[in-house]
Amino acid sequence: MTKIQQAAFCVLLLGAPQIHAQTLDALLSPEPVSSTAESQEAAARNMRELIERFQQARTVTEKLMLLQQMRDLQDELRDTATLLALRAEMQKTIESGEDVLKPDAIRVLMGTGAADENVPFLVAAWGKKQLAEPLFYRSLAALYPRASKPWRMEIMKLLLQGDMVPSRIKLVEVWGKPSTLQKMDAEELQAVRGFLGKWQGVVLRLQPGLGSLVVRNLQLWLSAMANLMQAENGTARADAMLSIVLDPQTDPRLLVAWILSPDFKSQAYGSQISQATWKKCYERLLALQASAPDDEFIRAAWLVLEQTGPMR
Repeated sequence: MTKIQQAAFCVLLLGAPQIHAQTLDALLSPEPVSSTAESQEAAARNMRELIERFQQARTVTEKLMLLQQMRDLQDELRDTATLLALRAEMQKTIESGEDVLKPDAIRVLMGTGAADENVPFLVAAWGKKQLAEPLFYRSLAALYPRASKPWRMEIMKLLLQGDMVPSRIKLVEVWGKPSTLQKMDAEELQAVRGFLGKWQGVVLRLQPGLGSLVVRNLQLWLSAMANLMQAENGTARADAMLSIVLDPQTDPRLLVAWILSPDFKSQAYGSQISQATWKKCYERLLALQASAPDDEFIRAAWLVLEQTGPMR
C-alpha cells in the first residue's frame, strides 16, 4: 500500500466526506497511478483532506494520527498552494496547539520549507515561550545540516546557551563526517573549534570517570576534532588523533576512547606508528590505570593494545 493509499484510508476512518468512487478506486488500486501529474494531484487532494480533518478534530489522539499521516504523505506533495496551507496549519499548531502535538507538527513543518525559513520561525516561537526547551534545541540541531552558513552559526550560539547536551551531540555527529567540514570557510571552522572546546568541557565536567556514554561522547568529539584539523591545515585523521590523545594537556580519557574506537585498529595497522609513540601510549594508559585500577574500560583498552600494538 502506497503512502497515498494509506492517507486515503485515514481520511475514511476519521469520518471524512465521501470521495468520488472513481477517484477512490484509483487511489486504492494496487496498480500504480498512471502519471506523475495524477500522482501529485492525488497527493495534494489527500493532504487537503487531512488538513481539513485536522482542523475539525477534537481529540489529541485523532490529531496525532493525522499528523503522522501528513508526515507519511508530504514527501509526495509538490503542490505549492497545499504546501503553504500545510505550513500555515503547522505554524498555528506550534504557536497555540497542545504541547503533545508540537514535536510532530515541527517535523511536518520541516518538510514544508527550507531550513532558513524554519529556523527563524522556531527562534521566534521560543522567544514567545511557545516551545519547551528540549524540543527547541532538538529541532535546531535537526535543522543544522540543511541551514545556510549564517543560520548554522546562529544555531551553534543558541545550542551553547542551553543545557541540552544531547542536542549538541547531534552537531558533533554531523562534524564526524569529513566532507561536512571541508565545505566550510575559515570563519565557520573557527566557530566549530570554539563549540567543540566548550562542549568537551561540559561533557567531562558533567560525566566524571569512564562509562559507555562518556567513551561514546569522547569518540564523537575526537572524530570531529580530527576532521576539523584536516579541514584547517590538511592534517591526516590518524596523525590528528594521535596528537590529541598524547597531548599532556588533554584529558587522558581521550586515549581510552581512541583505543576503543572503530578508527583505532585501521589506524594502528594502516600507519607506521613509531615505537616511541607506542611507548607514550603505554605510559599514559598506565598512569590512568593507576588512578582507576578496576575500571573496565581501561582494562578493555589494554586488551586492544595487546592485540594491535607492538605487544601483539
